Amino acid sequence: RYLIQMIKWMLLIYLGVTIPCSYAAGVSQGSQTDFSSGDTSWAADVLHQLSPRVNEMGTRVLNSRVEPLVQGALAALNLGRKAFKFTRINLGEIQPKITNIRTHGAIRNMERIILDFDVVYDGNADIQVAILGAASGLRNVKIAGRARLVLSPTMNELPLVGGVQFFFLTKPEIDFDFDGLAKIADLPAIKKKIKEDLLKDLNEQAVYPNRITIPLSFTANPQLIWQPQISGILGVKLKSVQGLPRRGGMRKLLGQDKPDVYGITSVGAQEWRTPVVKNSQQATWNDWYEFPLEVVDGHLLEINMYDDDTSSSDEFLGYAAIDVHSAMQTVHF
Repeated sequence: RYLIQMIKWMLLIYLGVTIPCSYAAGVSQGSQTDFSSGDTSWAADVLHQLSPRVNEMGTRVLNSRVEPLVQGALAALNLGRKAFKFTRINLGEIQPKITNIRTHGAIRNMERIILDFDVVYDGNADIQVAILGAASGLRNVKIAGRARLVLSPTMNELPLVGGVQFFFLTKPEIDFDFDGLAKIADLPAIKKKIKEDLLKDLNEQAVYPNRITIPLSFTANPQLIWQPQISGILGVKLKSVQGLPRRGGMRKLLGQDKPDVYGITSVGAQEWRTPVVKNSQQATWNDWYEFPLEVVDGHLLEINMYDDDTSSSDEFLGYAAIDVHSAMQTVHF
């Protein structure tokens, strides 16, 4: 929940700093705008006074949510249930950076305002941990991704919008390092497992179509506050792949040097997996997959190809990303 609470902190910064600047700058719909010239000193002072409370909140959620999550990840690697513990938590004073803000044009009969932006948290947190019996620290904590803010529904009375929805449009990047004696936790298998579990938790709560919702009004339509307003369905067919690499070693001796290929198509956290095509350098599929969308613009369709392996982790074969809005402008798309 630490990540979710941090995101809510980002929302407060965004609502308190960026939106007033956008009105002062006279932002037009569908524009790409730099709000760096706005006077935000008042907001910085407010955040400075709030920072002790943010630290208290962060300490609580790190201990209650993230610590058990990391302990579970290490236990899955047979390293013990109590192999990780926070011993000191200070989240620092560096605020998340919000850039490349874009507003979407209004859609008829859709009572909402949509803004997309890049968000990066690369703070100066001082977090001390005990991991695998060694006392050390957590440094270079970073969260980055493309996010969306939906203000819905718009109202003709204060507070003018019924609620705020926040989510990442694509799976965000999470990174961190252990220092001192706990550098053993930077070993690929351990760090990978911890990051996978943290990302899974975040994806299930705050990556499209999942979202964090903050209600602002008791009189607005609750369905419009809490639920997405779907504009259409994106249909995707992963048609074929070819030119996949062969494998050497024992698989070649057994005549199984070609991959057992499958693909995963995804929009945000929603993903579909194709059937596996055995021992082949090319594959074709005929299945269609559906992704509900609120607006087409802003979404990426991501495709990951893998070699299915029953005895070890599936091998990554390749990646492609398609901007949905740009692709739909293509003739005969």
